[in-house]
Parts: sequence; structure tokens; C-alpha cells
Amino acid sequence: MIASKWRSEAICKRLYSFDLAILDYSNLRGIRFHGYSSTGAGIPGETHMERILVIDDDSLMVDVVRELLELDGYKVATATSGESGLAMVREFKPDVVITDLIMPHKDGVYVISELRAQFPDVRVMAMSGTPRVENMTRAVMAEANRVIAKPFEQDELLDAVAELIDYTPTT
Repeated sequence: MIASKWRSEAICKRLYSFDLAILDYSNLRGIRFHGYSSTGAGIPGETHMERILVIDDDSLMVDVVRELLELDGYKVATATSGESGLAMVREFKPDVVITDLIMPHKDGVYVISELRAQFPDVRVMAMSGTPRVENMTRAVMAEANRVIAKPFEQDELLDAVAELIDYTPTT
């Protein structure tokens, strides 16, 4: 619990240390940056914004990740268990799901497997505060598109999400 709280506090410090710049959005069409598509959708005044679901049993981590993503322009929903996360997928219809691997009851590997079976087009990022090789391997075997170890830098998270938004699977 103490280690988890420390990791979450480290992320909070990073969250509140970055500067928000005032941007002229009129010249951004065709440019890809966090939270906004290359066609200009998602730029303030436009109609589409990518949807991300964050699933983690650590409510502080959920709040921090949600805040980071919302500040970067994403529409975010959260869940604090695998079961509630899977239920949320049905109603929220996310573009990306970020799930913790180690959770009680329905863990992240179960969530990823269910997402692959029921929602194969959803991009999935697995994250874990215990980055043991076997945990990360299980996530990859369950077909997570991306794996990230906690604690992570804010840019590491945002870059990974941007890559998943732009990801096109090869068939």
C-alpha cells in the first residue's frame, strides 16, 4: 500500500508540474498531437474526441491517469475492477482500454482476453506496478497492444496512448 501510494504521488507531482500552453488551433489541421486526430477532429470546436477507459483497483491511480488524459484532450471513463470495466466497455464504447494487470477477482489478463473475444477492435494497454516478466508476458499473450510499467512518466503514458490511437492492425 505504501509503495502504491508513493508511485501515485510521484505521478501526481508530474501531473501538476507540466505547463499548459495557450495554442492557436487554427493551424493544427493535419498535425498529430496527443488527444487529437490528424484530420482536425478533436480540436476545440470539432465533434470527435477519442474515448479511453481506465481500469485499475487503485482509485488514486485511476484519478491521476484520468486527469492526465483529460488534460490532454481525451474523453475518459474509469472503473475500479475488471468486472465493472467490462460492463463499462459496453456502454462507453472506448477506442482504447488501459487496464492494470494485478487486480482482485477479474485481473487484467482476464479483462484483455474478454476484450479480445467481445470487442476485437478496441486497442488495449496493460499496466502493472509489478513489472515481472511473467506478468508482462501474460499480457502480451492475451494480446495487449501495449504494455507499460508503473510508475511511468506522464509523456510515456501520453505517447503510448497516442500510438494506440494511431495503431492500425495488420491482417
